[in-house]
Amino acid sequence: KNYLYAPLQKAGPLVKIDGNTGEEIFTYNKSNPDSVVHLGQKLLILSKEIVCLVNEENGVEEWSADIKDNQSMMVVQNDQLYIHNTRLKRVIRLDIKNGKEIWIKDDKSLHKSTSLFGCNENVLIHSSGGLVCGISTKDGSVIWSKEYSMSGRGSHVNVFFSGGFVWVHQMQYSKDANV
Repeated sequence: KNYLYAPLQKAGPLVKIDGNTGEEIFTYNKSNPDSVVHLGQKLLILSKEIVCLVNEENGVEEWSADIKDNQSMMVVQNDQLYIHNTRLKRVIRLDIKNGKEIWIKDDKSLHKSTSLFGCNENVLIHSSGGLVCGISTKDGSVIWSKEYSMSGRGSHVNVFFSGGFVWVHQMQYSKDANV
């Protein structure tokens, strides 16, 4: 089947929609999603200060965890979930199978404009305002960090994580440039 998962109203619950007909199939009443990840027959839903795993067919919640932040973002790798908690400047690693916390790491370089870009089995990549870091997926420690110059008013869209590589567009300034 071809399904779409989206809230149909501002601050509304997540709705499962048939992508071919537009028919509303199911409403996940307990949700108010900021982010949703489809994991086969499960949905990982990030809603304000809660992240939960629900059964995609019937909406039954398998587990939920309080992440204590209403402006978080998440990245999934294998059976692990990494959540960037912007207000408390931390990254949290949870086991997707049961929602149990594996580690929490506070880091002053994490803030509202920080983006999590992705991860592999060993490293989680984040970037914020001219700094890109690799964080250990095992314990949350910073493995490496590099400063770089930004193009475009401090935007962090110049960092990409693909194929196990971190790509950074580093702007070169020239006195002779006519731009």
